[in-house]
Amino acid sequence: MYILNRHVDWLLAGGLSILVYAIVYFLNIDLMGKYHVAEVAFFLAFIVNNPHFISSYFFFYKDDGASIRTSYTHFIVGIILPIALISLMLFGLVMQVPLIFSYIINALYFFVGYHYVRQVYGISLISLAKQKIYLSLYEKWALNLSMFPLWFVSFLNGHRSAFTGSFYSIPYASFALPSWLTSVNNILLVVSIIVWLYLVSKVYIVHNHVPLTLIAGLAGILLWHFPVFYDRGFFYLIPLFHSLQYMLIVTAVKKNQTLQDVPQHKRAFSVTMYIFIVVLVAYLAFHFVPEFLDKQSLYNTKVFGYSAILGIFLLFINLHHYAIDALLWRRGSKLAKYI
Repeated sequence: MYILNRHVDWLLAGGLSILVYAIVYFLNIDLMGKYHVAEVAFFLAFIVNNPHFISSYFFFYKDDGASIRTSYTHFIVGIILPIALISLMLFGLVMQVPLIFSYIINALYFFVGYHYVRQVYGISLISLAKQKIYLSLYEKWALNLSMFPLWFVSFLNGHRSAFTGSFYSIPYASFALPSWLTSVNNILLVVSIIVWLYLVSKVYIVHNHVPLTLIAGLAGILLWHFPVFYDRGFFYLIPLFHSLQYMLIVTAVKKNQTLQDVPQHKRAFSVTMYIFIVVLVAYLAFHFVPEFLDKQSLYNTKVFGYSAILGIFLLFINLHHYAIDALLWRRGSKLAKYI
């Protein structure tokens, strides 16, 4: 058994990113200059990245919405957190306090690494479970903790020195973190890779199974975060590959939901409408609404630039999405039965 099938699982879990990187590296392809990868990534984001965010909202508020009334954590994530985030950012915008956004943007860059590695961890366990392969409690903890140094790599690399950056025209400042943190984390990262090699080897030896999805997920996340593999052009495509990982699960859930809950004669229409609505909402949330508001001169552009509301929408959706996903795919969740 597989999440979707034996060929698609490992490709979407990270294998496709490894193949693309290998082609770019060995053929010395200039993604930035010749192929205008930033524009390509923007187009692909409209098709894959943005719908991946909106899908989590549909899962949380539509499919698992009843939990908001019965679960304290769901209520916090579904009601309290979005109100708090929106209020804080509106206060910073109206009162012209860019320091608030500086901390929120740095929080985004901190939690994005955690979100990425947790997704790989979850998909790895799911792919193994589909093969009736179950790690022991200690092995799960080892795999879980081994992901953390790679999370920290992504954050530490952006804070080697203090500098002023811009997030969709919103200014922010980085932190000058001590260099010894990077040194310690690099040692832990080596330990992590040893743990990964051990787990892959054990699965192969004990179960006579090559865990391609596990290998692709671990190798892919290492490729995305580790500085040695950094390629400026390829960097633009990393969110796409992360979103493809998520869409692997989204596709499996929607497929199984449709097969179990929707009459056969309505399935094609149900899937078509779901795709249409998700893409439409993604367009409104990531483009039309914030770009329209940015043109209305609602804030001080000398302080926040000319695309601050677009930046605020992206900050909110990203941070809220991380919190939503932390609840959606917990063991025993209502959606887990459809994977």
